[in-house]
Amino acid sequence: MEGKITKVYADRGFFFVDNDYWCGFRTYDKEPVEGDIVTYESEVLPDGKKRANRVKFIKSAANPIKDYIVEISSGYFTDRDYLKENLIIEYPQLLANLFVLKGNKVNQVRNYFDQVVNIAGVYKINKDFNRSKIELNKLIPMATKSFDKQNISNEFKEFIIENVKQAIKDEDSFIKGFFQHFECLVNYYPSKI
Repeated sequence: MEGKITKVYADRGFFFVDNDYWCGFRTYDKEPVEGDIVTYESEVLPDGKKRANRVKFIKSAANPIKDYIVEISSGYFTDRDYLKENLIIEYPQLLANLFVLKGNKVNQVRNYFDQVVNIAGVYKINKDFNRSKIELNKLIPMATKSFDKQNISNEFKEFIIENVKQAIKDEDSFIKGFFQHFECLVNYYPSKI
């Protein structure tokens, strides 16, 4: 039968397929990754536990953050200088859901967005983009430290880092790109988690 790796316990050397069937690392031919699609034979043991036997890899899990990074590496805008539509709806919604699943609380995400709002506000008053770039770059060590303290997920840290890289390219990438894109993500984020 076909299924998905749903939980990996690397420290204990086993994982689950389809939430119910456990499998030891030694009987699987690659490192298990949550979301990977596999085939397996199911077995119910005398004690009622369910085991996955002959687990074989079929394909890798979708990785929305990697796909997203590839997307924004080409910039925020279409060839007509409009913000890409998928950065308004598709990716903000997908990333908001991913960040929630990875344990990022609304106040953590909001804290970073508030920093971006403040940087944008100062830029709109003084028009000093070099100063804005310095402030944007400060978000990278801030995110790294928060990740090290386990306050944010690696996925959210990568979101911040990759967006800062894009936002510091020019004023439009910051104000019309990153700022608006991040605002859409915040609007999709649930108000309570």
